[in-house]
Parts: sequence; structure tokens; C-alpha cells
Amino acid sequence: MLLVDLNDNPLGLSPAARHAVVRAAEFAHAYPREGVSRFVRQLATYHRLGDAQVLPGAGSSDVLRLVLDGLGDSGRALIFSPPLPGYLEVFARRRGMTLVKVAPDQRLGASLAAMTEAIAHAAEMPLVLLSCPDGFTGRCYPRDELADWIMGLEGRARVIVDESGIEFYANPEGLSMAALLRAGAKHLVVLRSFSRAYGLAGLRVGYGLGDAALLQHCRAGMLPYPLSQPALCAASDALDNQEWLEQSLVFLDVLRHYLVEGLQAMGIEVLEGHGGFVVHALPGDATAFQAVLTAASLGGVESVPGLDDWCRVSAGTVEDAARYLEVVARFRARTGQ
Repeated sequence: MLLVDLNDNPLGLSPAARHAVVRAAEFAHAYPREGVSRFVRQLATYHRLGDAQVLPGAGSSDVLRLVLDGLGDSGRALIFSPPLPGYLEVFARRRGMTLVKVAPDQRLGASLAAMTEAIAHAAEMPLVLLSCPDGFTGRCYPRDELADWIMGLEGRARVIVDESGIEFYANPEGLSMAALLRAGAKHLVVLRSFSRAYGLAGLRVGYGLGDAALLQHCRAGMLPYPLSQPALCAASDALDNQEWLEQSLVFLDVLRHYLVEGLQAMGIEVLEGHGGFVVHALPGDATAFQAVLTAASLGGVESVPGLDDWCRVSAGTVEDAARYLEVVARFRARTGQ
């Protein structure tokens, strides 16, 4: 799959968050001791959990690293559906974990039935990693189906659900698996991010939710101050400023539909899904298309293993979206597609 990152959220910080970040510069000389604790308490209150059930980190990817470091060990299986970010695969292998890849189903997501079969063949209690929404298509499992599946794995596996981007769905907290933690689930970790919908990708803010005893194993690898003062201020404002979040979601949805309509007008297949990106069939040879996009300086372009016939493009600005459609049209005309 080709990943084309035009921009995760062009609206970025709210005016209040910008002011908070500037104000935080006055305290750049001090370690953010109290800031981290206050932010953890704010997150715990938001999710109706205890402070010890929150694990902060520099983006959900950093929190996932902490979880793998704390719960993974030599010989333990990590069951996932590719593609898995390369750095996480390297990290898991260095921990001595056995990587078990479950092939995506026709929805380009992990099949829960296939995951269950892989768990049954694990020598000891494995870690299971899945994304909801899926990080490459933006699709979600039906809420009750996923919740029942997770609870059925108690005593058989530890489950990590990456919910980065769940804000793009209606009633995200009703969809979230965090409700299982409030009900007492001990074998679940939920990952969340401030990158896409909240527009804080450059500040790197994420967190994990889980059972207090389970997360305690994951804190050993956490830095003393996992987040900077500007990041803390911006994320704290973002969590409280639901009006700005709603504006960002509306803007990103408009851009997404603009891309979808433009691609479909060219006869290119587009997958249904949510999120600040669009997944569409490649308009031709992947290597040639990647070279054209790179030459056009259209954000970052990366090729990841798996899903070879597809391309995921983030919404970006109106101007970037228009340029992307122009590049696709020229590429198709040149290659006779």
C-alpha cells in the first residue's frame, strides 16, 4: 500500500491552544512534573477511569512501544494483521516475540475468526493487536461484535485495541472499547491519539487506557517526562474544546468527500470508511505512481508491505487535494489507464 500524507489536519491547533503553547514557553526551563499528573487526571476523568488506568506517551505509537515492552517477552506471540509499522516489527523482534501475521479479509481488515484461530495455536497467552478504526482503511468492527469477542478472550489473550482516529465516527465514546475497562476488563489496553482529528500530530501526544495492574508493567520503559509542556497544554485544551474538534471533523469530512468524488469521477474504486483519509485502488503501477507523487512534492509518500493494490491519501488542504487529483489524472492519461 502507498501512504500519501498531505496533512493530517490542516486546521491544526485551536486559537486557545496556540495561546496555551506560547504561554508554555515561559516555563520551558522547568520539568513538567505537575503538568503530566494534571493531564493524566484530566484523561481519567474524561474516560471515567482511575488515574492509574492512564498511560501517557509521545503518540499512540510510543504507548504501543511501552505496552509491547511491558507485556511482551521472548517467545510470546504478537498476533496482528499486517501491515505493522516497520519500527514496531523491529522492536517486537528485539524483544524476542514471535510475530504471527493474520491475513486481512475481503474488507482489508483483520478477520476476528482468523485471529481466534491464531490465538488457539499460541503456546502461551499471546498479545493481540488490532485497530478499530483500521489504520489503513478507517473501517470499524461492529461495536457489540468486537466487545463480545474481546471479553471472550479473558484468560486466553491480552488484547490491544488501537482507537486512533475513532473521533471520526459518530458517538466515538459509545463505540470505544474503554467501556469494557469501566466494566472491569483486566486483559485489555486501549490506545488513543491526538494526532489526526485533534491536529496535534507534530506535538506527539497519545495515551493508553487499561487495568491499573496491567499498565504498571508498562511504566518501566516510560520516560520520566513523556510529554513536553507545550504538548501538554495543547492536548489539555484540545480535550476540553469539543467545538474546535467538531469544526475540524466537518472540514476534514468535506475534503474527504471532495477527494472521493474526484477519484470516482475518474472511474477509480474507493473504499467506504471514515477518517481523515481516503483509500482507493492504485491508478497503475505502484512504483511509477510513487515516483510521480514524489516528484510532485505532494507530502510524504511511503510504501508499506501488504495491500499492494491500494493507496491511502490523507485529506490535507483544499489546494493539496486538488493537486493530488490533477496528478492522478495526468498519470492515468500518460499510462493509458
